[in-house]
Amino acid sequence: MAEIGAYPDEKVKQMVFAVPTYTVGDQVHAIFVNKAAGSTPGDYKKEIRTAEKDARFVDIFFPGWSALPYTNDVAGRTGLDDRWWSEFAVALLCQAMCKKTSQQTRRSLKEADIDKAVIDANTELHAKAAAFYSHVLTKSFSDFAAQFNAIDDHRAAKDQYIRFLKESVPIQDVWFASNLYKNPDWPLFHHYMKLMALGASVDEINTLNSELKTLGLPMPPDIDNGKWTGFTGYLLNHPQVTHADIGEQASNGILRPVEIYWTKKASNHPEYYSTSFLRDGPGRRFRRS
Repeated sequence: MAEIGAYPDEKVKQMVFAVPTYTVGDQVHAIFVNKAAGSTPGDYKKEIRTAEKDARFVDIFFPGWSALPYTNDVAGRTGLDDRWWSEFAVALLCQAMCKKTSQQTRRSLKEADIDKAVIDANTELHAKAAAFYSHVLTKSFSDFAAQFNAIDDHRAAKDQYIRFLKESVPIQDVWFASNLYKNPDWPLFHHYMKLMALGASVDEINTLNSELKTLGLPMPPDIDNGKWTGFTGYLLNHPQVTHADIGEQASNGILRPVEIYWTKKASNHPEYYSTSFLRDGPGRRFRRS
């Protein structure tokens, strides 16, 4: 680890100029999907006339699930606890069942309630995802991570970073006036994400936002007045977590038939685990009575 040099430190300058593509956002989306799948609650209990065994629903619908890097950091960085993620997982699974199962099973589902639950969960997740995005950016975006990890005094680096931004406002203002500053919300949002990684609080970044405006920097409306915390442009390739993200992996468990043995013969019951999940398991809140 190196000490930070006199202003402007070269490592800080490289941090300022480091702006990612959408790959970090794609990674964050994949982690959210992974977190939701792994949060599937509840257990299947063996019925007397089947050869099935007791099993967790997560193992039935997402066999072999394992956490991706940083999945275990999601709850702490978003403030959305395990119960929240379990409820989201149930809504997503029920939505996938709406898309994949037979008409008989679909008729038993409250599809409008399910879709609303998925939309509401995405809205809340987006509003609280900034700190987690900053975390993944710091770990995965090498152009920034290399400099971040090379500096031991992040507070001093943060102060230099803020000073550099303020002093560069006249240049950025010329870019705006000349229509050379395309998509200004993208670099501004990432300045704030990098400052958050360096230890800046939301209030401190909001103050900086106001100071940059006072210095003459035009501020995009989706960044201004604290809206940067809910900016989700980094999720352009995958704006929402929906059934489409889990449907293929969960398909076998959703559709899998099971034989139920009677006195003289066995009968085949399609979509057996979906029925169990909806009848006796966590999905019953989305099942018509």
